[in-house]
Amino acid sequence: MNSIVIIGSNLVGLLTADILSKNNSVIIIEPDLELGFPANYPGRAESNQTIDDILSCEDKNNLFLLEIEGFTNFRSEWFSKLLTHKLAKNDVTILNRSRVSSINEIGKKLEVSIQGSEINNSQILCDTVIDFSESSFSIIGNSQHDYHSKSSKIIKPKLSTIQYFVGTCLLKDSYELQNFEVKLPRKDDLVEVWFKIGQEEEPKRGWIESKTVHAYHESKLMLLEDYYSKAKQLVEKMVI
Repeated sequence: MNSIVIIGSNLVGLLTADILSKNNSVIIIEPDLELGFPANYPGRAESNQTIDDILSCEDKNNLFLLEIEGFTNFRSEWFSKLLTHKLAKNDVTILNRSRVSSINEIGKKLEVSIQGSEINNSQILCDTVIDFSESSFSIIGNSQHDYHSKSSKIIKPKLSTIQYFVGTCLLKDSYELQNFEVKLPRKDDLVEVWFKIGQEEEPKRGWIESKTVHAYHESKLMLLEDYYSKAKQLVEKMVI
């Protein structure tokens, strides 16, 4: 069994942790309070079965799943929360509100030094580091990771991204919107609307909540299956 540290908690990182945790010891280091929040991916899957396969026995009521137009829409932030719960149950160690301050090679291992609100200069020995921080949601404050090692044991996956404005409003307030990239109605009578930056509109009664994100994009805005496929490709390329 290998020890793997994952830095950052975007959806590909969480899914990578899920796959690797079946046969490895996995630690996630995340500077924010919650993993995968705010979500920087659309809540849409090509099949409800994909959601069931990933979340297995987790209670999916709060996802507000809605099958529409050949897709299944879901509440993305809650999906991240449920996936985090599953990881914790599968013995993945989660160090939130923590950041990496240095990484050094110690023999055949990597020594990862971390700092955080409840951690004082702790060190973790591991076999591999996978750093998703460059493609994770923007980090709050000055808690960014700060290390300069270029070891071959450190993997930095590249995800092509495009910046989007994402707003959530009542479904009945969304009908007038036209310039969206994708509109994702859910069973809670809310709809998540994605706009490319510069093309955003606003419903008459405004947004219930909104955010600006960099989302995974390869000729199109990627869906849940695309994120999972990317995670599987990454794991398959690793020598474990």
